Amino acid sequence: MTATPTARPAAVRHISGFRAHRRDDAAALLAELSLLKAIPAAARLEVVLNDRVDPHADGADAVVHAEFADAAALAAFRAHPLHAIAVRRAAALATRTLLADYAVPDDGDAGARFGGPERAIAPCVAADAALPAETPFR
Repeated sequence: MTATPTARPAAVRHISGFRAHRRDDAAALLAELSLLKAIPAAARLEVVLNDRVDPHADGADAVVHAEFADAAALAAFRAHPLHAIAVRRAAALATRTLLADYAVPDDGDAGARFGGPERAIAPCVAADAALPAETPFR
């Protein structure tokens, strides 16, 4: 009799975006959100200013990107006292514009969820050709 492999809990990515009430507050916002780096629950955590490399990337001034081993680690992060302090301080300077959590595929390849890039390209190109030129996301 062979042992059935147990399902490993999915890793979780957590992304938050914040828009400063005043652009001059972006550096202070970054400093307050950087308190999150002291919370040990995240496997990886970045707190960065939006570089706006893409001219349309104007939805946030600061971004928090974190990776957790599983949903329990994310819950521990959110329950940590420093999380409450950082969120309270950030709220005085900014509005949260984005909050997203998603399970990371076991193989680490987000494209696998869509059948790989080769399956996704042709339908996207065909759908894009049908969009009017004034689509705001171009």
